[in-house]
Amino acid sequence: MKRVVVALAASLFTLPAAAQSASEAFVRGVYEAYVVAEKAGKDAPDQLRASIYSARIRKQIAALKKACAKRNDLCLPDADFLVDGQDYRISDIHVKEMSQQNDRARVEARFRNFDTAVVKIYSLVRENGRWVIDDIEDGQGGLMELLTPLPQ
Repeated sequence: MKRVVVALAASLFTLPAAAQSASEAFVRGVYEAYVVAEKAGKDAPDQLRASIYSARIRKQIAALKKACAKRNDLCLPDADFLVDGQDYRISDIHVKEMSQQNDRARVEARFRNFDTAVVKIYSLVRENGRWVIDDIEDGQGGLMELLTPLPQ
């Protein structure tokens, strides 16, 4: 009986943290991909990969790429806006769902890129049963501004 009580008490200290919502898990996954890439010695994930964006943002990315190709110029964002830098070493990832109503959610992401603290607010929409990015706020404008071709 004593062993059962000790085992039960020990299990209480090893219970997992509160489960994350699906929207929080999605945003955490964006940054975990960078951690995995770094550990594997691979390039950073493509910040413009269509699979993580809403139809609205995918359309803007396509327009940006078309405009850049038309003028034969690299007019894409200069740095990776998901991590706020050209280089990355992501750590201390914390995500928190700020709100969720029907097929929309807002999630705050806090992390460190090297020694710099970064905060991003994600606006997500649920499309085809999964969460995708519809905007990102960081005090420097949203995705539509970032995904507009730079002036020539």
